[in-house]
Amino acid sequence: MQKAKTDIRRELFEWAQALVSAITIFIMIFAFVVRMIGVEQHSMEPTLREGDKTLISNLFYTPKRGDVIMFTKKGLHVAGAAGEAPLVKRIIAVGGDTIDIDFATGDVFINGRVIDEPYIKEPTAKRDDVDFPLTVPRGYVFVMGDNRNSSLDSRSTRVGLVDTRYILGRVYTRIYPFNKIGFIK
Repeated sequence: MQKAKTDIRRELFEWAQALVSAITIFIMIFAFVVRMIGVEQHSMEPTLREGDKTLISNLFYTPKRGDVIMFTKKGLHVAGAAGEAPLVKRIIAVGGDTIDIDFATGDVFINGRVIDEPYIKEPTAKRDDVDFPLTVPRGYVFVMGDNRNSSLDSRSTRVGLVDTRYILGRVYTRIYPFNKIGFIK
């Protein structure tokens, strides 16, 4: 009888130890490798919609043109977002690039060449208070939403160029809603 109690205690201890280890690993992964963040704006439609849940990571991340990122911007309050919610946008230009926009045709030029943008909702017609052409300094990126004409982005001095130190990470995948789970291109 004594041996049976000892065996049960040992088994329970091993299960508890395994559970604590699993929880610790799970927390470490979500603290240092990936984070789950919700989208709170319409500016990335049709790629991402308000209410989508995404997984982002900044582990070994170097910003590249075309990446969808989340970043913070101190003092920027976006209508409909809670407090200083992270913004989600697409990197259009990186440090050293020169960006120009022809608002009549909606074409976006990087270093004198029109970029192919199959992901946008409509051509870029919304002008704001940033003058073009604009050369992006090293350590910064120029971002725009895929819903170009309903996006507060680097075309406005309210957002401006984004310091790469404020990038929370690249958006890799959507995990909710479940019928739209998949990688973000």
